[in-house]
Amino acid sequence: MRYTQFMRIRSFPRPTVAAILLPFAFVLASCATGSGSAYSSSVAGDESAAARAAAANQDSGDDEDDDDSGGGWSWDSDDDDSSSSTVFVVIQAPKPSCEILVAGLAPGARVFVNGAWLGDADSSGRVSGRTDAGLARVEAELFGYEDWETYLDLPSWGSVSLQASMPARPFGLSPRGSSAPRFDPAQPGLGGTARLGFQATTRGTWRAEIVDAQGASIRDLGSGSIEEWPVTLSWDGRDDAGRELGEGRYVALVEGEGVDGRRARLELPVRIEPGRIPIRASTLHGGFGGAMLAPDATVSPGERFQTAAGLYAFLDSDLASGADFATRVPAWAGFRAGGLFGGVAELALSVMGVPYFGSTASVSPSSVSVAGSFKTGLVDTGAFAAALLVSGAWGSFTDPDAAGWPAAWDGPARFPGFGASFVAEARAGRNRLFASVEGHASTFYPGYDDWAWDVPGFFAWAYLRAGAEALVPLGDAGDLTLAASAVARTEPLGGGTGFRDPLSVAAELAWYVPDQAVVVSLIGAGEWRGFNSWYFAGGLAAAFAW
Repeated sequence: MRYTQFMRIRSFPRPTVAAILLPFAFVLASCATGSGSAYSSSVAGDESAAARAAAANQDSGDDEDDDDSGGGWSWDSDDDDSSSSTVFVVIQAPKPSCEILVAGLAPGARVFVNGAWLGDADSSGRVSGRTDAGLARVEAELFGYEDWETYLDLPSWGSVSLQASMPARPFGLSPRGSSAPRFDPAQPGLGGTARLGFQATTRGTWRAEIVDAQGASIRDLGSGSIEEWPVTLSWDGRDDAGRELGEGRYVALVEGEGVDGRRARLELPVRIEPGRIPIRASTLHGGFGGAMLAPDATVSPGERFQTAAGLYAFLDSDLASGADFATRVPAWAGFRAGGLFGGVAELALSVMGVPYFGSTASVSPSSVSVAGSFKTGLVDTGAFAAALLVSGAWGSFTDPDAAGWPAAWDGPARFPGFGASFVAEARAGRNRLFASVEGHASTFYPGYDDWAWDVPGFFAWAYLRAGAEALVPLGDAGDLTLAASAVARTEPLGGGTGFRDPLSVAAELAWYVPDQAVVVSLIGAGEWRGFNSWYFAGGLAAAFAW
């Protein structure tokens, strides 16, 4: 309940104000007249003295250059025209304000006037301050107490005393959210955790447990104190013995007691649904969701969104041999959004910058590239899924005008152009296998014509990508996933058959922080063609998936 009080403050009648101000106006007018006369006399005297001084300076002007005795002084002005100057002084009247005092508040209540904070009530329930005059809305709020507000007209240069009323609220519990959460404990991170929230009307304590359909207690969720903010409970789908529970409906039973001694009880339903699509966080390195070198067939649902960023150090045979090539540290950031077009598609996009620190080349090889993909699901039976992925990129790994720089064609490389992929995925519990066939077209083909970068023409070739991922539950320490992937490429279409070596491989070790939307990954990629042609890249990435 909100208590609203209306108050009208009466001001002095105008005749009374005129009677008070009339004598002061007379005195001020007299002072102004006298001051004006004195000022005019002073100015006239100053002008006469200035004229006499100017005449004296004119008579001695011819001899002043020869006078080195130092016994006198003169002042010459470059301006022969004498003119008067006017100084304007602007006095701005202060904005009308009013002193306000509010009593009867709950100790610690925050008081606002027209949305601006006035102060917090002291231990006696009082607060005072000065605010702008005029129509005002005064309100006070404090967790555990009814809000109070009033509207009034604050007089100019006056004072107002208000009496508030903020009765304490009785203790009660209510849920946060309108639907029961559904989750699969086999998913890592927040995807495999149910989050249940509730709030109370006032301070107190709580205790919660999970009960089954028969009302038997199967998991103790602990206890705590209730402060101003809502309370969020997390359940990983296991019982007190650590056993993962099966599909079914469960209830989080919350019991609380307020500072007023009242007790309340609340039931929060939750459902375990095994077999729900497992969503893994991705580094988004290649501009698509999945492992570093291989996309997956999982389409992210609409309620999931992810951002990611990372970087790694890059080492290849040219750098190791002491050639004049600077250090490269590719860095990228991107996002992944699902639920597009009725929940059947997702979009992934990332931006990468590859600076060459310490470069001495006349042409800067630093570059920026953008890569993205649009993925739509074709089939998903739970154990098997397939999807179609369309991708594109703008920009390349290095400046194409800097001929001779090593290509390091895959992993850190991105080539301008577009492609289309068919992606398949097989799931077995917490583990999965994924593979894709991709056709890519670009004006650049890595390693073509004996590593010459400035290659004219339009090239098309195919990628074969594959990978595997395993999920290792760590209990209270979160979840760990280990993914390995590889990619091979063919010769350019029309320029020969077979694959062009080498094969690029990559690995990712990702830790899903317990009860958080944070995923931290260690990544590495490399390829080997010979002692004079290889690279290795290793670094760190972080993702936020919710």
